Amino acid sequence: MQSYDTIFFFIHDGFYCAHTGAGIHNFRILRTLRDIFPFSRIVVCPIYTNSKNLDRQKEWYEKALAIVKRDALEVIPIHNGTEGMDRYGGVGEWHRTSVYASNVILNRFSSDDKALCISIDTPFIGLIPQLGGKPNITHLHIPQSTGLLHEPNNAARLRLETNSLQNLSNNTFIGAIGDFMFNHLSDRYDVSSERILIIHNGCLQEDQKALEPAVNRFLNEKWNIGRDNRYIIAAYGRSIHYKGFHLLVESMKTLDSNKYRLLINATTDNEISKAYSQSLLSIAKEMGVDLTLYTDFDPNFPAFIRRQSLCLAIVIPSLAEPFGLIPGEIMSDPRSKSIVVSSDIDGLGPQISNREDGFLFSPTEPHELEQILKMLPTLSTPDKEHILRNGRQKALLKFDLKKNLLNGIKSMKIKNEK
Repeated sequence: MQSYDTIFFFIHDGFYCAHTGAGIHNFRILRTLRDIFPFSRIVVCPIYTNSKNLDRQKEWYEKALAIVKRDALEVIPIHNGTEGMDRYGGVGEWHRTSVYASNVILNRFSSDDKALCISIDTPFIGLIPQLGGKPNITHLHIPQSTGLLHEPNNAARLRLETNSLQNLSNNTFIGAIGDFMFNHLSDRYDVSSERILIIHNGCLQEDQKALEPAVNRFLNEKWNIGRDNRYIIAAYGRSIHYKGFHLLVESMKTLDSNKYRLLINATTDNEISKAYSQSLLSIAKEMGVDLTLYTDFDPNFPAFIRRQSLCLAIVIPSLAEPFGLIPGEIMSDPRSKSIVVSSDIDGLGPQISNREDGFLFSPTEPHELEQILKMLPTLSTPDKEHILRNGRQKALLKFDLKKNLLNGIKSMKIKNEK
């Protein structure tokens, strides 16, 4: 593999805190950088999050700093003009982010060195023109989403993405986080397939370790596990409309609340997300659904809940999803006792073979989800074990993050040498 003197790793979420699936995935990449680049100088460049910002998570930040120390990494915060109060921002902040980030690169490595710059997601898309054609710099930009998927009415964002993605220099590559995103970037943004690398999102083996006994005891008490013998249907993610939690609540209305209960960990981080979580409680009350809802970010909840014997399924009812980490997380975990039930939208559908390693439904046909939830308790033990086993086999092939990163970087090397 081509050697790089310096690796720059640019992220907006996952260092000072993690409020999104993208942030959790960024943290996974952070943990594996030293394994992939054992002899390079590695500079981690997170968008600065002020200690006064309520988004900042002390324990998460301490975990990130422990990895920095363990792996001899450097950290250079990136400033976007908000004084650390908005790490994502909008088009104006993204421009300032990219200018600041490019100056960090150009001021901190010798022209005789070779640098690889890995930038994750839209706040760093402006690095594409900033670094285009720069000698001895290879730029890998990995979008976790696009404006066409999440903000189709944001004309300024669409212009920025289109101008950046359609004018790639020979030193620039775009990482596709899954099959759907490869096609989306190629078909909707006209990115040359020669410049796209398949780098599927995934998991690390250490993600599957057992939770501490104290953590298990705390979560058992919090979610009332053990004293309630009803079947559990669970879901988790950001408290936002496109995650589709309202469809799940509505689909539970015909299930007997004496036999089923619904657990949702819907993380809130602003007034809009708080209003959405409140709407879920209102829908549940109106329809007689037994819903337990918490809105605090809990990185231990996914592993905890998928390992519960009473948890029939983890449901991903999204209305839009460029990739979706949850299916891979469940399939990768040998301790998982829960089946994946997912919307077939966008990047979720290609991850699941319907009725083989999980179940798919259309978010426009909510009765399909109702039928699946009613059917799950009737699965025989051998049938359930067959589905879980198929999922684990798929995970070994598709959701190994370290292997996916290594293969993507090898592919980039081959294309660079053409």
